[in-house]
Amino acid sequence: MGTNRKLVKFVALFAFLSIFGGVFLAFAPTPAKVASGTSEELRAEVKRFWDCRLAKDHRTIYDIYEPRLKELATLDHFLGAKGLIDYFSYDIEEITVDGDVGRANVRYTWKPNHPAFSSMKVKDDVMEDEWLFVDGKWHKKFVIPSPTQDVNPAAGDPSSIRLVDKNSEPAQN
Repeated sequence: MGTNRKLVKFVALFAFLSIFGGVFLAFAPTPAKVASGTSEELRAEVKRFWDCRLAKDHRTIYDIYEPRLKELATLDHFLGAKGLIDYFSYDIEEITVDGDVGRANVRYTWKPNHPAFSSMKVKDDVMEDEWLFVDGKWHKKFVIPSPTQDVNPAAGDPSSIRLVDKNSEPAQN
């Protein structure tokens, strides 16, 4: 009979905890859900990014990139790798948002800012940028450039060009 008594006590204790535990949980504060960014907010941030690009405001661009960039490169290292491309105009063609990830299709004009490419005409390209909603703000995703990246990337980000051969002819399209 001792086993039945222990079982009854266990069931009673379980029922008591279930009832009152549920009551306490019902009144427990729930963490506030951080809303994802809107497409309007993303469009404004993409515009700010590209306005800074045209103005060569690389300090602000550094802050617009996702926080992970700061773990990979100091501001001085980032600034030292900029200025190889001149941007002349842009047009935001499409903005899409899926939760905390956004994409921006941007048509822009650019030209390398290097003597080896001085005869190259201004190019018109379209780029799809990925953006991340982090800590209540949209940030441009930082993509680590490949050392083997094509000097004339098709629909890629030409600002990520790092290797320039002064003796090569610019690509003709």
